[in-house]
Formats: sequence, structure tokens, C-alpha cells
Amino acid sequence: MRTLQDFVVAQEIMVVAHRGSSGTAPENTFAAINEALHAGAHMVEIDVQFTADDEAIVFHDAILGRTTDGTGKIRRLHSSEISHLDAGSWFDPRFEGERIPLLTDALGLLRGRAYVNIEIKPPQPDEDYTLRIRRIAAIIEHMGMQAHTLFSSFHYASLAYLKSLSERFHTAAIHIPGDPRLPSEAAAETGCEAYVCALRDFTHKRSRDARQHNIYVGVYTVNSSDDTCQALDRKAKAIVTNFPARIISALHNTNSQ
Repeated sequence: MRTLQDFVVAQEIMVVAHRGSSGTAPENTFAAINEALHAGAHMVEIDVQFTADDEAIVFHDAILGRTTDGTGKIRRLHSSEISHLDAGSWFDPRFEGERIPLLTDALGLLRGRAYVNIEIKPPQPDEDYTLRIRRIAAIIEHMGMQAHTLFSSFHYASLAYLKSLSERFHTAAIHIPGDPRLPSEAAAETGCEAYVCALRDFTHKRSRDARQHNIYVGVYTVNSSDDTCQALDRKAKAIVTNFPARIISALHNTNSQ
């Protein structure tokens, strides 16, 4: 498998499965990851939280309620309390019994099959976010996936800290809603090589600025053919979607015309 850097240079457009194929399976589960892989997604975006016993799990929210049958803050619960929870029934009864994956298990499933995008969450009040980042980075390095992983965040200090750990970490600044700064200004602050924003925020001005400064842009959340065409028209490098199979089909149709 080529490094992420080599792949991005060679690939005209990348399809990134947002929390896996989260439009067709419960987000951040093995089911969603497997459906993204089956669809042919180039990259799978996942979220990471830590339990009370410092186990890294693949989960978006800091609280369990929305996508499981559990309750409470993840940081106050041990991994043994979380491992048995149902993370699939909320989406569809046929996913009953889906579990919250450990980060290492999710990475093991993805390694060699797709690139990984880990979103680094902004810090909680009074949290030493550098400790959390070091733990995630150590897992990526232990799995031998540094060259195949992109870290993204709304929290620019986290991205700058990652780069201070190693220039080899690939990072992307996510546009903060209402922030007028251009991709090049975000890159100057964070050292990132990529920029991610909502499709509505991907203006021609931002597109030009990114191209002028050799910054790759990903846009979210693109779930229709019309949105795909708009992303391509503005020279996006990556399309972040909840429906990777649908968007890959739309791209094939566009290329065949």
C-alpha cells in the first residue's frame, strides 16, 4: 500500500467514508467500516474517545446515549462497562449487537485496505489534551500506520502539537464555522498540508487560495450527485460522505460522460 502522501499526489479525487459508511450502517462500528471498505472508499474517517481506564475506543460523542443503549460520560466508565453495549440497534434492528470497537481493532481492520482519518476532538475543560494526543499517536506508530493516517481537527493547537511531535504526521485543519481565515492562514498556524470544510464554505476564494499554496482540500458532507459536481467544480481533492458507494457511483458516471 502506497503512503498517503504518494496516493494523494497520484489520485485525482479521494472518497472519504465519514464515520465509516454511516448512511447505511451505524457510525463508527465494524459494520460501517466494512461497508465503507466494500464500497471502495479510499479513506475511512473515525473518531476516538478514551475510557476511564485509558482505553482508546472508536466513538464520536463524549456521552453514550445517542448511539448506544448505555448512558453516562465515556471518560467516567471503564472499557469493561462499555464493551457489552449495543451500538447498532438505534440505527436499525438488523445491526443489533454491534459493539463499540477498540481503536486498535478498527485500525487492524483498516490496515492495508484503506487510509485512516482520525478526528482529534477539542479538549474538555481542564483536560491536558497533549496527553490524549500522545496516546493516539503512540497507537498509530505501534500499528505501523503513520504513513497511512491523516489527523484532522477543529482545534488548531492540537494539530500544531502533533507536528511538534513529528513532522511526518499528516494533518488537516477543519474550518471553524464563522472563521474568515483562508486555508493558507490555517496552514501557517498549524503546519497542516490539508484543509477540510463544509461544502457551503468551500468558496471560489478558498479554492484559489488552497491551490496557490498547494494545500489539499476535503469537503463534507457530500451525499448527492449535485453536491459531488459542485465539489469537483471547485477542485476539491477529497469528498467526505456518509454514502461512499453512492458517491463512488456518481464519480464513475461523471467520468464516463
